[in-house]
Amino acid sequence: ACIAVKDRYRPEDTKRMDALLTPTPDEKSPTAVVADRVLPDDLPGGAFMRVCPNPRPNSAISGLLDADGMVHCVVVPPAAERTSKQDGYYSHAWVRTSAFLKEEEKGEEIF
Repeated sequence: ACIAVKDRYRPEDTKRMDALLTPTPDEKSPTAVVADRVLPDDLPGGAFMRVCPNPRPNSAISGLLDADGMVHCVVVPPAAERTSKQDGYYSHAWVRTSAFLKEEEKGEEIF
């Protein structure tokens, strides 16, 4: 018998997994963030970017990998530039492919 992966975890674990797959409904401009722990001084500054599928709001897309892409970015400044009120920036934006732009222009899903 096949057991679903979710059935192997406690309910609180399943809730965390579901949260990781919840689509982000909009874009976010670079926003200052503060870490909940002190960042080590030897952590170099830089950017971490990740592109992942993210269905747009009201999308008929139900497959995890069949959605528009969204770039998520975390920027950590060099240690000398960090303050107690800001440890970096977070932002996310749609990947504007030709298909994305055609759907935006038409105002509905085409592909």
